[in-house]
Amino acid sequence: MELKYLVILIIGVLSLSSMRSNIIEVSDATFHDQVNSIPHNWLVIFHIPSCPHCKKALEVLKKVNDDINFNEGRIAEMNCDNNHATCMSFEIRHVPFIIKVVN
Repeated sequence: MELKYLVILIIGVLSLSSMRSNIIEVSDATFHDQVNSIPHNWLVIFHIPSCPHCKKALEVLKKVNDDINFNEGRIAEMNCDNNHATCMSFEIRHVPFIIKVVN
């Protein structure tokens, strides 16, 4: 992963605000209820398990999640191999793809 993308990723995570939470796995069935309906800022990473860049990005997010307290913020991950509808609705063409959802 290029350094500039890692820096952008960390800035995105830091802009979320500070309360400890786990990274939540979301699916087509749970995305709306968990991400769109809960009044928090979300950082969502779209990935596929076979992608080495996705694995590295998830490792970084998990490390950041463990090291930093979030306030009113959450991190979610979505496996695009198993959740085509949501990934297509966000027009995900390349992974890893990270978005910030503000509620």
